[in-house]
Amino acid sequence: MKASPKLWAESRWRHPATQPLSSFANYSFMMAMRKASGQSEFHETQADILVVQSGEPRWSTEARSWRQNTAPHEIRGTGIQGGAERKLGPGDIVTFRSRPPT
Repeated sequence: MKASPKLWAESRWRHPATQPLSSFANYSFMMAMRKASGQSEFHETQADILVVQSGEPRWSTEARSWRQNTAPHEIRGTGIQGGAERKLGPGDIVTFRSRPPT
């Protein structure tokens, strides 16, 4: 799947630029273009699936995050401490299950 011309245009001024694709049960699918690191986040009721098409993103797992509720059932962090950093590449697929706050 390729990004739409609109998504490419948005990625020039919006980070991340996103394009909704579909949803099924507690999964939602969207295309996102990131050109820099984003915030840490997790969802209490929605699972995330990450498919890398290009680039070499780094992903931190099992890290501690400073919490800030940004929307119902969504928590984003203002920073990350510890954990393991993983380097991803084109073709990698990662699933992040939904989970309640601890």
